[in-house]
Amino acid sequence: MKKWILIGMTLVFLAATVISLVNPEIASQVKTYGQEEEIRAETLQAEQDVPVVGKEDIRTGFLDVITGYQPGTAGSSLKRAVAAMHVLDFCRIHYLAGTDKEKFTENLLSAWNELPDTEKELFPELFASVSGQIEEDLQNSDALSGLFDDAGILEEMQELLQEDGLSYEEAFTNADFKPIVEQWSLERLGYIIKPENLFRELYRKVIKPVGDGDKFSVEDYERAVTELTGSTLGHKSEAAFAGLFDDMR
Repeated sequence: MKKWILIGMTLVFLAATVISLVNPEIASQVKTYGQEEEIRAETLQAEQDVPVVGKEDIRTGFLDVITGYQPGTAGSSLKRAVAAMHVLDFCRIHYLAGTDKEKFTENLLSAWNELPDTEKELFPELFASVSGQIEEDLQNSDALSGLFDDAGILEEMQELLQEDGLSYEEAFTNADFKPIVEQWSLERLGYIIKPENLFRELYRKVIKPVGDGDKFSVEDYERAVTELTGSTLGHKSEAAFAGLFDDMR
């Protein structure tokens, strides 16, 4: 597991919220937060008491970072890398996926309304460009170390993208990480698989059980299938998994 899974979930929330504000005509088509994610966010809010980001912090830490990036100028690729780093750090500091959505949106809109019209017009294009850089950073950070070094942000990016040392099993049983792992799994994979249902765990029970009660059984398989398919209910992936394992029962 990487700690930037948390950052990634924050980026999803931030991007969707921004799109709904910048492009109000398509706001109804944008999934800013589904009902299940809202419930999960409220739970995180209660458990972690995540503060809502203020208008000034949104303006200086996010909006001004995006509008300050100027493509087509000398060193623009380096400037884009720096802007992406600052947005990533903003998302690290402010865990938006666990904050109060309505209050955050209100503060974001208030900060947005203070931007000059010229910056508002350029914002969608600039935001898309910086977001693209962030996606590259998260997917291929090792190959971009030269870019980070040239931009003078190598140490900062290494810190942001370093491994957190958690295994999947440890993250799933961690009260802070579990909701994020579940949400990430549903959005990226379409299902949730509990640690005890992982193939490596079922295989271990076959070849190296800890006592007779730990030996693999048909019930273990049936539980794994039932819980995996059950996690898709109410999501887009439900149809894909419906009856998928019927022939194996």
